[in-house]
Amino acid sequence: MDGYLDQDIDQEIYREEKAKLLSEKKTLEEQIINLEQKQIGWVAPMSEWIEKAENLEKIAQDSNLYLKKVAAKEIFGLHLLLANREAHPSGPSDSENSSPNQ
Repeated sequence: MDGYLDQDIDQEIYREEKAKLLSEKKTLEEQIINLEQKQIGWVAPMSEWIEKAENLEKIAQDSNLYLKKVAAKEIFGLHLLLANREAHPSGPSDSENSSPNQ
C-alpha cells in the first residue's frame, strides 16, 4: 500500500497483488471454517449413537419385534441371515464368496 501511495508501484500491479492477497485471505478463512466444523462434526453422531446404545437393553427385553428388527438393521445393516432363530450378520461378500456346496 505504501509503495502504491508513494507511486513506486504501478496501479495495475497493485490491483493484481491486492486481488491475490484477498483471494488467499478468503481461502484461508474458508479453511478455518472447515476445520472448526470438522472439530465438532463428530459430536452429534456420537451422541445419537450413545442414545441408541442406551436403548438397546430396553429393546432387547421388549416383546416388540419391530423395534428389534429396526435395531438389528441399524447395527448389522441389511445383510442378515436367520439361523436357529437368531439373526447373524452377513455381508454381500460372504454370500458371493460361498460356494453352493457349503
